Amino acid sequence: MPGTDFATWYYIADTGKPGPRILIFAPHSDEQSAGEYLESFVKTLVPDRGFVIACPWPVAPARRINSRLYIEDINRQFGSRRDNYTAIDLLSHHVRRWMELYNINFVLNLHEGWKQFRNDWNEYGQSFFIDIPELIPMAERVVGRVNLRIWAQNRFVVVQQPMPDTLTWYCATRGVPAFGIEIERGLPLQTKIVYQRIVLEEFFRELGIRTVQRR
Repeated sequence: MPGTDFATWYYIADTGKPGPRILIFAPHSDEQSAGEYLESFVKTLVPDRGFVIACPWPVAPARRINSRLYIEDINRQFGSRRDNYTAIDLLSHHVRRWMELYNINFVLNLHEGWKQFRNDWNEYGQSFFIDIPELIPMAERVVGRVNLRIWAQNRFVVVQQPMPDTLTWYCATRGVPAFGIEIERGLPLQTKIVYQRIVLEEFFRELGIRTVQRR
C-alpha cells in the first residue's frame, strides 16, 4: 500500500529452479521474535531452489506502536464474513492475492503464544497448530527434529485445531498445507529468535531446501 501509513515491505526470492513455493508470514507486531527473525532471514539467506515470499511486518502502524493489532487483527481477517472494508482487510486481501499470483503451495505463519500448550486452550506456546489432520505426520516429523535441538523443558507439541478466519484456516479451505508456529512468549528474546530459526530450518529440510548466504 505505497503512499499510505500502511506501506510496508515484503520480500521475494525466486530461484527459477523447481521446488516448493512458500509464503512465510509474521502477522503480529508485538510478537517480536517472529518479525525480527523473519526480517533477518530474508536479508541474509536465500533458498537454493523453489520460491519464497515473506512479510515480517505486515501492519506498519501496529509495528510503530508495538501492538498486536491496529484497527483489527490481520490474522483474523481471512474469512469473507470478516470483511468490513478496513485497511487491514485490504492487507489480508494482498496476502490472498500473493497466494494466487505466485501459486503458493506451502505456508508458515509465525507467532508467539502464551506459556506452553499442554492440553490447556488458554496456553498456546511451543506448539505447531494445524487445521486439518492430514498434516499431522509432517508436523510430527518436523517437531521431532526440532525437539532434538532444543531444551527438553521447552519441547514443542503438535496441535490439530481449526482456527476460523486465520491464515492457516484460509489455506486449509484451499488445500494448501499451512502451519501456525507458536514460540513461548515468556522466553528470552534471543532464545525465541533461535527457536524461530530452528523451526524454519527444519521445515525447509522437510521440503528438501537448503539456504545459502545472500550475495
